[in-house]
Amino acid sequence: MKMPNPFLAPETEEEMIGMKEEAHALDSFIDRISAGQAPILMVQGVIGSGRSALLKHLRSVAERQGVSVAFIHVEKGEDLEGLAARIINEALAPHLVSKKRTADFSEALDMRHWGGDRGRFGNLLILDDIDSLKRCEESVKMMIVSMAASSHRVALVMSSTKSFRIKELPVLELAPITEAQARDFVSKALKDTHAKMGDECVSTIVADTGGNPRLFRDVCRLVYDSSKESDLVISKGDYLSYLPSIMSVLSMEWFGSLFQKTPKRERDILLAMAHGDEKGMHVSDISRKVGRPMGETTALMGRLHERGQVVRIDRGTYRIFAKLYARYVMRRG
Repeated sequence: MKMPNPFLAPETEEEMIGMKEEAHALDSFIDRISAGQAPILMVQGVIGSGRSALLKHLRSVAERQGVSVAFIHVEKGEDLEGLAARIINEALAPHLVSKKRTADFSEALDMRHWGGDRGRFGNLLILDDIDSLKRCEESVKMMIVSMAASSHRVALVMSSTKSFRIKELPVLELAPITEAQARDFVSKALKDTHAKMGDECVSTIVADTGGNPRLFRDVCRLVYDSSKESDLVISKGDYLSYLPSIMSVLSMEWFGSLFQKTPKRERDILLAMAHGDEKGMHVSDISRKVGRPMGETTALMGRLHERGQVVRIDRGTYRIFAKLYARYVMRRG
């Protein structure tokens, strides 16, 4: 009987793919909190880049070091006042008899809500998917202003797929995984099984997934599920033979939903890119291909970039975040 699939969702730092440097950067961030500072950080990356996994790691390490942590996942379309009230009601003071419906963000920094000396080694507020917030860039600026004016020392870490043009906001950008990181991850994942994965197979999956950590893990999980128990080495040929069934599962698990939520004008751009150069296309070429004005195409491309469906590889040049998603787009088009 085949062993449990070793490519399941990450639970520990060791199971995150290619995140050692980022994890060390967050360790230094926690040291600053423990030293009495209130730093701010934005963790930025495309869908599937490991933002949430990294924030969960941050929460775990911070709590082990005695830092008081409030972790909130921002809901789509939520405004800043509603978010501040939810931070207080759900994370800081759930014992309140009269729940707040709205609150100024400065109230979420008040030590009375943080339980006095509960955070003897510092206080940390983590907001996952801050770009779901209504008027998110304006709201983040207001949060930074509130923190600068506050006498309470609460550090703030946020995550986003959208990039922010705020010079006071330090950013930790999550890059795609490299082949070396992928091989190391696969080797560790399979060490207690009878199977191995060939280097050519790993390289092909990295190329097809664009180095996206979540997609890479998902494909490895599906390859392992499809492999026979007698297989000692999972080859590139095995992966290619399993690819039709893998695409079906990926379509159901997240490609379908991702594409369906995309407005038609943006889908047209994705389709043009999927049929274009897989290494990337300039906005001007996309504009001609879809028959839309340059300004409109640039704006639509910006929205796709904010959603993480395309990645910028050079000024004005983009590609779809993964070949497998481009393949799905062509099928749907």
